[in-house]
Amino acid sequence: ARDPEKQTCINNMVRTLGTNAIGYAGMISEGRNTAQALFPERDVAFYVTADVEVRAGRRFATYQQLHRDETYEMVLRDMVDRDERDKNRTLNPLGPGPDSIIVDTTGISIDQALTTMQHAIDECA
Repeated sequence: ARDPEKQTCINNMVRTLGTNAIGYAGMISEGRNTAQALFPERDVAFYVTADVEVRAGRRFATYQQLHRDETYEMVLRDMVDRDERDKNRTLNPLGPGPDSIIVDTTGISIDQALTTMQHAIDECA
């Protein structure tokens, strides 16, 4: 949510749901700034990133499969704009936390990224 009041409200709801899940079986949560803003007490945090052009290419390929009428340039512009907004917001700006493990997926496959993450999780166990 762009509005700080709405973001706080949504964060509180998600934090409550997550805390309940952790109490029963644990959980994996994904989202922009989830580890820092919602679950600072988590065991492991990843900051998954990739070059913006690569991310735009991936999203554009998905949009093509869905027959969405958007150009690569439109997708790239939207991503650049969203990244800027999220990095510069006053409440919970986007970025890795001090203890985040940065996983740059620019030149690796999904399987390689997951393997990297699994190794880090295994080290925490």
